[in-house]
Amino acid sequence: MTITLTADIEKGLVEQAVRLGTSPEALAIETLRSQFAPAADNRTRQQRENLERLCRKLDAMPASPTDDGLTNRDHDRILYGA
Repeated sequence: MTITLTADIEKGLVEQAVRLGTSPEALAIETLRSQFAPAADNRTRQQRENLERLCRKLDAMPASPTDDGLTNRDHDRILYGA
């Protein structure tokens, strides 16, 4: 089956895949599978959506300086390589 995406949907899919560390193809397959999966998978989908929403909120938070002159994001990069 071939699915054609609009440019804005394709761009969003690629951006989301990069954030999640996966390929756009794998994300598209997972997304489609979750839409047609049984109720147990709906709970997993809801958890993923909640996690993605939380990540967006965290990304939107301002970087605040600390006593050592580094921001919270600097610390994250040092500690977690993020």
